[in-house]
Amino acid sequence: MAGLRGSSRDTWWKISGASAVVAALAFVAVAVFIHSTREVTPYSDSVTALVPVSSAAETTTSTSPATDPPMPRPVVAFVGDSYTAGVGAEPQSERWTSRLSSAMNWDERNFGVAGTGYLATAGVEACGSNTCPNYQTTALDAVAANPSIVVVSGGQNDVAAYAEDPTAVQVAIATTYIEIRNALPQVRIIAVGPSTPGEASDAALGLDRDVRDTAETFGAQYVSLLDPPAIAPETVLADGENANNLGHAAIAQRVQSALG
Repeated sequence: MAGLRGSSRDTWWKISGASAVVAALAFVAVAVFIHSTREVTPYSDSVTALVPVSSAAETTTSTSPATDPPMPRPVVAFVGDSYTAGVGAEPQSERWTSRLSSAMNWDERNFGVAGTGYLATAGVEACGSNTCPNYQTTALDAVAANPSIVVVSGGQNDVAAYAEDPTAVQVAIATTYIEIRNALPQVRIIAVGPSTPGEASDAALGLDRDVRDTAETFGAQYVSLLDPPAIAPETVLADGENANNLGHAAIAQRVQSALG
């Protein structure tokens, strides 16, 4: 029993000693906390008292919620002929693609090449180079810009070829839209048909229908410039072919109205 009592006494002292250490540490921690609190509070007050009114206002302003950054404008690639390139528009900001892009808040990327069409290529007189590619090639340049929207416009340079061999032009139209859809499956496509300042020929009307039908097959929205006519004699240059500022404004208004 004596041994047990001695052992119990030792155990008691160990427990008591450990408890005392814990209590001491707790006491010190509380003391440090109280001491630090007493020191920090007057210091904080003194700093606040020294802050100028203007600085306080700046501090308040900086804590206001930040405004959201502006949304990026959608990139829109335009494929087309001299109308799309802006021939006849003075200044260039008056061309129909730029007027439409400004109204729709688009980031315009213009791949228009004068004298070209879905099938038609051009030379020095039209585009300034020995050979300028048709839409089937420029469409590939357009999709490389990774646009949100692709606008394909025109076709009036293909009317003569369509009158002779509609099939060749139809294949070129289909190839153009296949290339765009395959490269960018989710892209929005807008097809703007051919135009003429005078009465539309049977070939022009047939081309207009084929562009419409093919474009819609590939999920494009179609905008006709022939039904009703968007271009009139007074809206073209003296050459009788290219649009002046009035013509560019008329096309931009027609497309914007169709897009809603």
